Amino acid sequence: MNTHDPRDSYIAQVVQGRSFLEVGGLWGGVNEKVSVAYRFGARRLAIVDVAKPENQWWEFFRQRMTQMDIKNYDAYYEVTDELIKLKKPYFVVSYDFEFERFPEKVDLAIAHSLFTHLPPRLIHKCLKNFLVKAKGQTILFATFFETNKTVKNPPKPGDHKSFLYTREEMVYFGEANGYSSQYIGQWGHPRGQVMVAYSPR
Repeated sequence: MNTHDPRDSYIAQVVQGRSFLEVGGLWGGVNEKVSVAYRFGARRLAIVDVAKPENQWWEFFRQRMTQMDIKNYDAYYEVTDELIKLKKPYFVVSYDFEFERFPEKVDLAIAHSLFTHLPPRLIHKCLKNFLVKAKGQTILFATFFETNKTVKNPPKPGDHKSFLYTREEMVYFGEANGYSSQYIGQWGHPRGQVMVAYSPR
């Protein structure tokens, strides 16, 4: 486990006895988290990536699994019918954070580069609505662009607008909506987004 990667710590906390599907992570050969999930007791392992079967990274991945004596895993080059039957995903398209439409409660969720496009009122709404499908051990990760001092963000959401928040603001968003907030910080994002984790109180 990479003690400097917060993702490894959280995988260790939640993965035992569960299925683990990694989406992406193939690039570079050493970015995968399948081995981390295996080490901490995942029941079933799989990875899906857009890289073609002949891509050298697949060979590096297989060699890495062999070196770690990991034999029972599935590898998919795209989201196939077989993968859908195996994982039984449930997709909801919503513009209003309708988490109540999901049939089950959630163990782990990530808002990746979502709050980077939202004003505070919509962050509050997202977090408030998500509680409907959260359990006691649920963790919601959220990335954001951090600033050292409070700035005036645009009043409306936008794909190409810049929304910056302080660490204190992000912690407050969680605490104001029934969460314990943990600032994680840097996690290797290529554009410098940092991370916070929310858990229901």
